[in-house]
Amino acid sequence: MGLKTIFKKAAKTAFAVAGDVKISVTFRNVTDNGFEDPVTTDTVIEVIRMEFEAEDYRELNFKELIQAYDFKLIALYDDMNSVDMNDKVFIDTVEYSIIGVDKDAADATWTIGIR
Repeated sequence: MGLKTIFKKAAKTAFAVAGDVKISVTFRNVTDNGFEDPVTTDTVIEVIRMEFEAEDYRELNFKELIQAYDFKLIALYDDMNSVDMNDKVFIDTVEYSIIGVDKDAADATWTIGIR
């Protein structure tokens, strides 16, 4: 078993035991298909909502975009194989924008900056 597989399994186990810490979030992607009505696709997944930490301001590829009231969502990579920067994020019917996306080296989790 490779190191990448071990990290992915560890992330899945952490999410499984997270219980009430996880929240349900809708990612809404709107694609212009060239016709009058764009195509809207909603993806609902469970994520962990967290505040940014000191290490995030050093390590994330979107560190220079983080502002005071932004927060991050941690999602399993396997739950979303891609994150579109133009997606809108809905938490309890409140709409948020994505400010940045970072994926860990093991392809286990996404860190998604939210404003």
